[in-house]
Amino acid sequence: MVPTGTAGRMSPPRAAVPAAQSQALAPACPRPTVREFTTFENSIDCRPAPQYDERANLILDQVDTWVGACCPVRDRSRGMNILVWIVSGLLAALFLMAGSMKLAKSKVQLVADPKMGWAESLPEGLIKFIGVAEVAGALGLILPGVFDIATWLVPAAAIGLAAIMAGAIVTHGRRGEWSNVVMTMVLLVLAVFVAVERIGPQAF
Repeated sequence: MVPTGTAGRMSPPRAAVPAAQSQALAPACPRPTVREFTTFENSIDCRPAPQYDERANLILDQVDTWVGACCPVRDRSRGMNILVWIVSGLLAALFLMAGSMKLAKSKVQLVADPKMGWAESLPEGLIKFIGVAEVAGALGLILPGVFDIATWLVPAAAIGLAAIMAGAIVTHGRRGEWSNVVMTMVLLVLAVFVAVERIGPQAF
């Protein structure tokens, strides 16, 4: 049953409005001009407030502290430099004593020492030359770095001492002095270590 009266009267369906007519009926929305847009863009201040700057700096400082504690690259580099200095000092002391002994004593006195039996087969001039080279190498390991003068002499001295130790290994090996061979190989490795570090990561 269809209700009668005004309240129950059904409204007739509305006709669809074409899209073009709908756009024509819509209120006009003016677009901002280029000048107005540029003025608005320039009025925006993207810089953070001073209090946020301070907080950001505090956070960055804290992060740097944590990173330095977890990955102490500089500390590791400094520690390696100290190790190179220690090894250089040890080598310098040993070669300074060995070279000074070769220079101060004659060949007869050196051969009288059971540990210096290898000197019997070498001419005295070569023994003195080895002594001079060892003393020069010992000084070259330390002095250029201490005074920061001609620091390239440090790896050069280490390479020279390593060459002397290589020759000593051959000499002791021919004589069957294996304990001396082992000791000389240790000195050779230490000299090469100093040379590599001073040429590369721990260069002056």
